[in-house]
Amino acid sequence: MAARSLRRRWNDWSLLVKGLVVVAIPMMGVLLLGAAFWLSVLQQEQASEDLAVTLEEQDQLDLVYEDILNVETGMRGFLLTGRQKYLEPYLDGVATIPRHLDRLGELESDDPWEVGRFQRLRTLIDRELNLLARQRAGAPYLSGVPVAPLERSKQVMDQIRTVQEELDAHGIAQLSERQAAHRAATRFTLITTVVGIALGLLGGMFAVMLFTRGIARRVGRNEQNAQRLERGDPLLPPPDGLDEVGRSGRAFAIAVEIIEERERRLLESAEQLKRSNAELHEVENELRRLATVDELTGLYNLRGFIPLAEHQLRQCDRSGIPVAMMFMDLDGLKHVNDTFGHDEGSALLVEAVRAIQEVVRTSDIVCRYGGDEFCALLTGGDESMQAVSRRLLEVIARRNVSTTRPYELSLSLGTAIYQPGDGVTVEDLMRRADELMYAQKVAKKASAGS
Repeated sequence: MAARSLRRRWNDWSLLVKGLVVVAIPMMGVLLLGAAFWLSVLQQEQASEDLAVTLEEQDQLDLVYEDILNVETGMRGFLLTGRQKYLEPYLDGVATIPRHLDRLGELESDDPWEVGRFQRLRTLIDRELNLLARQRAGAPYLSGVPVAPLERSKQVMDQIRTVQEELDAHGIAQLSERQAAHRAATRFTLITTVVGIALGLLGGMFAVMLFTRGIARRVGRNEQNAQRLERGDPLLPPPDGLDEVGRSGRAFAIAVEIIEERERRLLESAEQLKRSNAELHEVENELRRLATVDELTGLYNLRGFIPLAEHQLRQCDRSGIPVAMMFMDLDGLKHVNDTFGHDEGSALLVEAVRAIQEVVRTSDIVCRYGGDEFCALLTGGDESMQAVSRRLLEVIARRNVSTTRPYELSLSLGTAIYQPGDGVTVEDLMRRADELMYAQKVAKKASAGS
């Protein structure tokens, strides 16, 4: 009797240890799965915050660049014409640039390169503003006479544009890195989930292996439960008693519940990962579009235009077919904004874009340079440029005749031809066309004044 009692107690302790092992393995899977989900949520939140900061940095950079362009353009018009109305965009830009630069300073990261580039941008902008202020103090100049300080101002603007392009490229690279980190966190969650489910399944299998030994007695009830489980019927109560078979019945029921719960969580996790991947794909496409397209007009912005134009120049060198750079400035936009409101000014910008799109071909590249300025790279050289210019003036005249608005649509044009093998950059070609456009604009104003 004593030996039997001792054996029973040993069996009870053995079963207790086995039960603890069986429960511990699935619990490890549950804890690992929970930790993986929590880590993934933290990583995805951090990635989203980083993406938002990077996007705002890009927006602030665009605003700073647009302001400095307005400042430089307004002062250039004032120096060339001596008219006070050209100082309005200059004064507006001088007032808003410090606010945008301060916001950029709040957003900048601890990256030494990025801090250095932002400091370089601040220095160049301060230099440009000081140079323009000195030029203003030395005004007036005679209308139409080249002003030597303008060349120094252009050199500083070229340096500002270079720093901005470097920061833009760096920002796009950061976006790619943070999107890659987001995808890596998603993959980590999936892998950890699979591992957790596998551990749970292995725990259930281990439980079955442990409790299949010594089930010679009262095995009928467990067999019935197995058959009911296969049919999907509710399980019968486990066998009574504290012996191994009775406890194995209870462990079997627990294992079934754990497996079903794991399967349900696996299906939910797979569906959630599928939705996250689809959302991430949509965000990537939207970020790519926002980085290269002007929101108001639907044209390429300068960031999207430059790579396409560089490719077109290389194609020109290979094919021997010249191209033309047309620089366009929308006349009277500030007057429309001040008199009729910015909504009307936006509508005028859109109508100018529609007129341009009506005359260019699908092979031509058009972009909104900034503010009221546009540029287009036309294939075919001088003949193509003259044909597009003529059709554009005809379309504008037709629109002015058919409209009821109290002002006219008018564009000032400047064009520069690129012959195969010239070797100039897109920026150089744009500057040539810009200078010719301003010469036409000044001539038009002089003619209107006389």
